[in-house]
Amino acid sequence: MDEIFRQLKNKAVQLLSRREHGEKELLNKLLSGSDIDDKQRDIAEKVLEELVQRDYVSDARFAEMSVRNRAMQGYGPLRICQELKQKQVPEAEIELAMKSVEIDWFENVVAMRDKKFGLDLVDDIKLRAKQQRFLQYKGYSFDHIQHAMAANSKDHSE
Repeated sequence: MDEIFRQLKNKAVQLLSRREHGEKELLNKLLSGSDIDDKQRDIAEKVLEELVQRDYVSDARFAEMSVRNRAMQGYGPLRICQELKQKQVPEAEIELAMKSVEIDWFENVVAMRDKKFGLDLVDDIKLRAKQQRFLQYKGYSFDHIQHAMAANSKDHSE
């Protein structure tokens, strides 16, 4: 039992040395790759509990880091929240991270549109729809997309 605990703890620390993980995500990784019985699940949960107590693992820190990183990659708030939910981060932690990270999503969406398509006004309906679908895929809300589509290069050349 002590040997399994040590192995799982080493695996967890190794995973955490590469990047931040959420609690559920780390637990799933510790339990993956082999036939897991109830005893091993209990040991993995104890490893996770110890790592949380030592502040090696934090859902709050993971959520905040994820929001910052994904926003810098051009993703919008809807997509980021969905990704965090898929990684089983608690809703309260997601909301707190979204509020604590000071990101101007309107500025982000304009920068994303500019990077991908430029900021020229679009008269062609198909091209406009293509740009809007792209921004929607990136996770921006309707209001963000409307703001980006209204932006033009004269307004943002400063």
